[in-house]
Amino acid sequence: MGRLCGIVLILLLPMSVVSLAAEDASFQTLQAYLDTDTSHKVDTEAFTAYLTQLEKKKASFKNERDFLRFVFHKTHQKFLKHYEAYASFSDLLQTGKYNCLTGTALYSILLDHFNITYSTIETNYHIFILAKADGVPVLLEATDPLSGFVENEKELASKLEHYRDNSLENPSRSKEQVQYEFSFNLWETVSLQELTGLLYFNQAIKSFNEKRLEEATAFLMKAAQFRPSERMEEFSSIVMAVVKESELPSVLKQTLVTQLKQVKKQSTQEMSASLH
Repeated sequence: MGRLCGIVLILLLPMSVVSLAAEDASFQTLQAYLDTDTSHKVDTEAFTAYLTQLEKKKASFKNERDFLRFVFHKTHQKFLKHYEAYASFSDLLQTGKYNCLTGTALYSILLDHFNITYSTIETNYHIFILAKADGVPVLLEATDPLSGFVENEKELASKLEHYRDNSLENPSRSKEQVQYEFSFNLWETVSLQELTGLLYFNQAIKSFNEKRLEEATAFLMKAAQFRPSERMEEFSSIVMAVVKESELPSVLKQTLVTQLKQVKKQSTQEMSASLH
């Protein structure tokens, strides 16, 4: 996704706050996102403390749009430190490394928690949030800390038109990244749960780029459980072609091909169902 486009603190909180956090849907979503990368354990207390801070701060704002603007800039300042194309959600909370997808996922959790009306929009090479505060549309671009909060009507319309072009803005940005044009034109709303699938998908691409085909296949299978789509179907074909030409043991090859065919089938069935 073209430009797919966390400082960890240990705080002692009152048991009532910790218990409430454990039961909150926001923290269930947070944990689901963290589970997409289990290579390192992440302490979520920094996020717990931050959410509590925002809840206390909210009452001081006269309108929802001012609060949303504050949340956008404050969150970027606190958690989103360094852009990295295939950083995981765990990386975001642990080291501050983020990308368009993980940054958008974090904002989605916050907007959902505060019952702010929004949609998370996925295109071929990008993902962003279109919110509505005080009845006014606002666009949130996770990778732009200075001007990523767009509320000007003309500027917002211009950005949406640009996103609808679905073109890869800078194909030469990194030779290490997968470079190909998708054969479809994507513009879809993504739910909080479906974002889990996209986080797994990014992990699959990262593993594929690093030639870890078995791991890439495992991530793709998990991704398809949450969001089977044209993206999953097309990329599984690419991985399958590389697996077949690889020097992996024949038994492992066959296992991976079978699993990738299942991803393709699941995605195709989902796409077919969505047309009816």
